[in-house]
Amino acid sequence: APTEEVALRATYYLQWFNDDEIVEFITTAAQWVSLTDPSTIPDGLQPAALKYAAGEAYLKLALKFSEYMADIYQLEDMPTKEQFNPVENYRKLAEMMTKAAYKARDDFHSRQGAALAPRFGSIKGKVKDVAPNR
Repeated sequence: APTEEVALRATYYLQWFNDDEIVEFITTAAQWVSLTDPSTIPDGLQPAALKYAAGEAYLKLALKFSEYMADIYQLEDMPTKEQFNPVENYRKLAEMMTKAAYKARDDFHSRQGAALAPRFGSIKGKVKDVAPNR
């Protein structure tokens, strides 16, 4: 052990997910855009896929915190609402990122939000006016 005169300094970092989990999020996002290989996602769809992967990550964080709370607290010492804030915040972030991913994907496939506009000229047919039967 160091003596009292020696200053001790330590650094650390926190990693929420391991590499396998991050690959799983990105693979899930690729499957969400109907591809099997994340490296084949078109440039225009990559922001949507990353937002979807972030939504999956935030949802997993909410589940991790929820499980952590369940492991720590028993029924008789129920946690306060403030202690559930991380769970709710991560759940809301997951929902927000997933909505943003859907919007980005739809914008990519529908010419930046013009989903209801026809892609090219449409031909209107004529309907023969038929007199009612008497």
